[in-house]
Amino acid sequence: MLVPLSTDQVYDGSRPHWVEGDACRPVNAYGASKQEAERVVQAEWGPHSVVLRSSIIVGPQPRTPVPRTLFLQFVDGALAKGPADFFQDEWRNPVYVQDIVAIVVQLVREQAGLAAGQAHPRARTYNMGGPDRLSRVDMALQVAEARGHG
Repeated sequence: MLVPLSTDQVYDGSRPHWVEGDACRPVNAYGASKQEAERVVQAEWGPHSVVLRSSIIVGPQPRTPVPRTLFLQFVDGALAKGPADFFQDEWRNPVYVQDIVAIVVQLVREQAGLAAGQAHPRARTYNMGGPDRLSRVDMALQVAEARGHG
């Protein structure tokens, strides 16, 4: 079973709360590359793939450092230097990394049941997002409050 992480940036962002059956219209290269990756995965892995489209993933720093700055760390670093500008017309539903882990674990358990003959697997795509719809400004304000940036 393959569970690739994709992005909500496969949609054009013209409205909130996209559903999995909505047409993809990426507005940037990142979204287009993720849409193409989804296509390849589903073509190659078929019913043994589940694509998870997430919004911004938030959570603690990984145990193993990543070679780039993660969004919350970027915001924290920018605010530590003083006032900073953030987009207020881009809305996202940040999702906690541990929630994604729980989803993947559940999918693996379901796949194990399918392999045991409970049902036939099928390719699936799910959108994931947290409960709050926030602009980049809203996210920056929350980081500023949590980290004590005045």
